[in-house]
Amino acid sequence: MRVAIFTEVFLPKIDGITNRLRHTIRCLVEDGHTVRLFGPEAAVARYMGARVIRIPGVPFSAYPGIQWTLPHPRVLTALASFAPEVVHVVGPATMGVWGTLAARALGVPLVTSFHTDFPKYLADYGLGWGLGIVWPALRICHNAARINLCPSRHTAHDLIAHGIRDVGLWRGGVDAAQFHPGLRSQATRRRLAGGPPRGPIVLFVGRLGSEKNLQSLVHVFDRVPDAHLAFVGDGPGRAAIEASFAGRRAVFTGFLRG
Repeated sequence: MRVAIFTEVFLPKIDGITNRLRHTIRCLVEDGHTVRLFGPEAAVARYMGARVIRIPGVPFSAYPGIQWTLPHPRVLTALASFAPEVVHVVGPATMGVWGTLAARALGVPLVTSFHTDFPKYLADYGLGWGLGIVWPALRICHNAARINLCPSRHTAHDLIAHGIRDVGLWRGGVDAAQFHPGLRSQATRRRLAGGPPRGPIVLFVGRLGSEKNLQSLVHVFDRVPDAHLAFVGDGPGRAAIEASFAGRRAVFTGFLRG
């Protein structure tokens, strides 16, 4: 099967969407499918044998690493040339809109997946004025799809409540060989605790942004005096989050690989 994927983010940017896409592309290619990815201008040219069509855009100043994708004839031309049997739009924003329109123009079945709570993010990043158009726009894009995949039941219920049809679950898996108690490392525990741990380590791995509401952990953390809190990841909200945990047993490692 020929599968076209439209995404707002991709390698070399690392985040939850990119990680899920990496595994999705790997599984599709290993199963013998042909994948063509339409992504941002800064994306890599190829991944796991899948060609990446890079579309120009302008930087989103409120969030580094994200672009507003501009309308470009390359989208429809490249998609028609590839002749996909299905189009997967990942989190319809600007790139997703062009993917949705192109799929409809070519009469190709469309699948979407919802990973980012855009309405909430708008308020968090001072763009609350756009809330009145976001849900109507999302309804148009999502209701053009045969199925709308969500990572959790909570997200699925939210989409249904806002008038989006044909919603299904697409939960993330865990590699039980890679994430196994037998790989427990005291050296890693010391690193995450900032020294010999005196109690349990609570670990957060992900983007450090205001939309994560991580500062709310301060009050919970204060009620567990022996616990350590480790933040693995980076993002535009890191400085503010670090300041909230000043003087507490919290370690910020930045971005880690492994």
